[in-house]
Amino acid sequence: MYQMSPLSWTILYLMIISVLIIINLMNFFSIKYMPMQTSMTKKNQTLTWEW
Repeated sequence: MYQMSPLSWTILYLMIISVLIIINLMNFFSIKYMPMQTSMTKKNQTLTWEW
């Protein structure tokens, strides 16, 4: 069995953590900006209907 050095373990953990953070950020931004876009389109639709 190949024994991994502590440095390689820390690099591996950092890579996994960074990937998780990137995925969480992407999910956060998609959740944050998608309702805004839909609400904006709904507001525009209601404005056009009122006019």
